[in-house]
Amino acid sequence: MISPLAICLLALQAPGQLPSQATVQEVRPEGVFLVSANGAQTSPGTASLVSSPRWQEDDNGLAWIAANVAMGDSGAAMVVGKELNNESVACYGTGSAAPIFDASVLDANNVRVAMASRAPMAAALTTYDIGGGVWQSTLQTFSSYADGTPLATINLPTTGNVIAGMVGVSEHGDRIVAAVSNASGQQHIRVFAPDGSSFASYDVPASANIRFGAIDANAQRLYLGLYNGTCEIYDLSTGALQHSQSLGGTFDSHAFSADGTTFAYGNFSGLFVVRETLPGVWSQIASRSHAGSQFLGHCALSADGNTAAFEVQRYSPAYDHVEVGMFDATTSTDLFSASLDAPGTAFQLSASSCDISADGETAAFGTWGDEFSLTPTLQTYDRTGTQTMAYTTPGSVYSVAIDADGDVLAAGSKAVHANTFGSGGTAWCLDAADQTLHILGDAKIGGTVEMTSPSGATQMWLAMAPALGQSPTAFGISELNLSGATQVFGPFPIGAGGALETLPLPSNPSMSGTEVHFQGLRVSGIAELTNKVSIRLYN
Repeated sequence: MISPLAICLLALQAPGQLPSQATVQEVRPEGVFLVSANGAQTSPGTASLVSSPRWQEDDNGLAWIAANVAMGDSGAAMVVGKELNNESVACYGTGSAAPIFDASVLDANNVRVAMASRAPMAAALTTYDIGGGVWQSTLQTFSSYADGTPLATINLPTTGNVIAGMVGVSEHGDRIVAAVSNASGQQHIRVFAPDGSSFASYDVPASANIRFGAIDANAQRLYLGLYNGTCEIYDLSTGALQHSQSLGGTFDSHAFSADGTTFAYGNFSGLFVVRETLPGVWSQIASRSHAGSQFLGHCALSADGNTAAFEVQRYSPAYDHVEVGMFDATTSTDLFSASLDAPGTAFQLSASSCDISADGETAAFGTWGDEFSLTPTLQTYDRTGTQTMAYTTPGSVYSVAIDADGDVLAAGSKAVHANTFGSGGTAWCLDAADQTLHILGDAKIGGTVEMTSPSGATQMWLAMAPALGQSPTAFGISELNLSGATQVFGPFPIGAGGALETLPLPSNPSMSGTEVHFQGLRVSGIAELTNKVSIRLYN
């Protein structure tokens, strides 16, 4: 029997010896460096704790490492930059480990990826050795529900022996920004439409190479953290340098708020938050200190810049302690902090990545892990300090990204610890918190997905809407826009084993690209809203 929800959906009509890698962190007077065998390169409570991934895709002998990840399209999709061997850009729906596409970028040295937070638009900046000690970066844009054929492929200027760069996509996917440093003391800054047409092109003087880059939600401003410990902010409509500031050290710990008004950075002394308090006037509004042999490894900012996530790394006498937490920049106080400790570990317990939801309610943290697997390599917390997810991957986590709504986490890892020679890795998708609604499977035209809800209630109604919003209901604020073309189905019974519905998807190819959002109402003695789920159909 086809459920009402199904009816609703139907109406929508082998290599040889491959390179391996070992990586360690070194702290030097001029900053923190990742060092490989080939030289330098660029306590809270718990709720219902998520302790396993939603899905994972292993390299399956292709020996790539999932070095960079990005999350987007309201949590419906994620993109992964695979490096070291069989390099590619892969896009996944967050309900399935089957890639929507896996586009080869063979022989790329770096595969940097970005995705629009509210649109099906992804971009990759790949860097190649073109001979004679000269590097060139290529920007490619992709639809996250298509076959992986780039919408545009653009070769940026050659950069000599420099591989530094960044890529960003605006919130709604209408602007793609790329910037690369060259060996002649310039930054090449480019702004494109998804089809590759140029909006802006600037070549500006550079005091140092790019270490970190980020854009605001509308791609009006570009923030660059440079290797000489300076940050710069550019107006992308004019190319004008709006702000430059010495930060006191060269670190990977930078963040820029989506509203374009606030940045955060760190050094051996602490975390610092700076805001544009008047037009053109940037002032420090908050700081958090740490003493001893520690540095701020990574930070992230909420969309309004009022909340920061942070990872503090201890490096002496050993890499055996990481502190994670969230910080209120409006009051300059910690919301919480939690410690990861692995005394005696021979492998470096190193902070590797953090991210935060747009509203500052949920933060995600990644580490390299330790020799004894005492500490999780992936964690999420809410702003009350409640740990909502903890999982230990077999190898080191290199990158994490959380969707704007704080529901879904993407992560990329190596198959073994970063300090260990080896190759291979995994792309991961995890719930950022315990969820009472899942729609899992490959959202492919003509296929099926599964709707599940756990036990703990007796029945459930399900709403479907074409847009997200903040809609008041008698049961709380719904994440769906209930004023539009919303449909409600149910009730569905929930038994001792939970609820499970197999949902056929439309077979009409013209429905490819359609995004729909779901949220349920579970009822037992009380009624409560579920989390929302977003999916986008594709051919």
